[in-house]
Order: sequence, then structure tokens, then C-alpha cells
Amino acid sequence: MLGRGPLGTSLLLIFPLLIVYEIGLLASPLAMNGADLITQRLAELADYERGKFLAINFGLAAVFTYFVYTRRGSKSPMRTFVIVAFESAVYGIAAAVVGPYLMAHSLGFGTSDAVVASAGAGVHEELLFRLGFMMGGAWLIRACGIKHGAAVLFALIGSSVIFSAAHHVIGGEPWRGDVFLYRSVSGLVLGTIAYYRSLAHAVYTHFTYDVIVFTMV
Repeated sequence: MLGRGPLGTSLLLIFPLLIVYEIGLLASPLAMNGADLITQRLAELADYERGKFLAINFGLAAVFTYFVYTRRGSKSPMRTFVIVAFESAVYGIAAAVVGPYLMAHSLGFGTSDAVVASAGAGVHEELLFRLGFMMGGAWLIRACGIKHGAAVLFALIGSSVIFSAAHHVIGGEPWRGDVFLYRSVSGLVLGTIAYYRSLAHAVYTHFTYDVIVFTMV
């Protein structure tokens, strides 16, 4: 695994946020994230019935949490969660203070919608762009014989550009050069956090930043 944070631990730590998002979509369907490759499959499995959807989510949460907890043998998952959440909150708040609110235009989110949308962005966009494109991409580049440092750098830059472009190409946002550049830099920051801290740190940093931005519009 590329980076310093164990993937199993990160997946355990972000699972509560995934559940917040999944359950929150029942009340805030417009907050569904464009990078979400999971919810539609779960809805189909539940025959689009709310009760079944809830049962599937809670069942998956219980099974996954038990599996990862016993496999990792962690004695204090709550302590780890608190530490990661606090550190990530510091990163997210710092980013919101330092960076301009370029992405906070015409979203119209209330507080509950903002939390659900932020949870979806934090989980699904980090799984796709940081775990998939950055870490997976670095692994593939290394497999081609490129040195570790260069592979990580290429994957970090490439995934950050793709992350930014996806919001315009797939997300439908009007093109703005300053937004594209800012979000590319944000991708670099999140990728660096994911690599040097953990995927969970990147997820909760993304979540914290988005909550602040969406609720301050």
C-alpha cells in the first residue's frame, strides 16, 4: 500500500461518514455526489424500498466494522477516530480560512443538506480520486518500472487535475480557470494528506472543508 496509513484502518474510520451520507440521502436526495458509485447499486438491491435500504446499510456497516476491527486487532478504535477527526478538522478549517470560497456558488444547501453533501464528497471523491486515481495510479506507474518517488508525484499531479476537471466535465459546473486551478491545488493538498497521513485524514479534511463552505454561502 502506498502511503503511511493502513488502508483497513482508514476504511473503518470513514465508514460512519458513509452511513451518514447513505441515510441522509433519504431526506436530502439532491445531495447525492457525482462520484458515488455505490448508492445506486444498494438502492437496486433494496428494490428502492426505504426499509430494505436502511437494513442493507446497517447490515453492511455491522459486518464491515466487525471484520476490519477483528482483523486489525485494534484495542481503541474510538481513540483513533477522535484523533483523526480532530487533526483533519484542523486541516479543513485552515483550508477554509486560507483559501477563497470559489466553490460556494449557488448551491442553495441548508445545513442538513450541506452535511449530507459534504459526507458524500468526502467519502466518494476521496475513494475515487485519492485511493483510485492517485494511489492506484502510482502503483500502476511503479509496475512499469518508474521509481517510487516519481510514480507518486506523477499520480498526485494527474489525479489532482482529473479531480478538478471532473467537476466541470461530469459535475456540470461552468468553466472558470480560477476554480479549476484552485481545485487542482486542493487535490494536491488532499493527496499529500492521504499519502503522508492516511486516506481517512483526507476524507475528513474534505468533509470539514465542504461543510464550512456550504454552510457559509
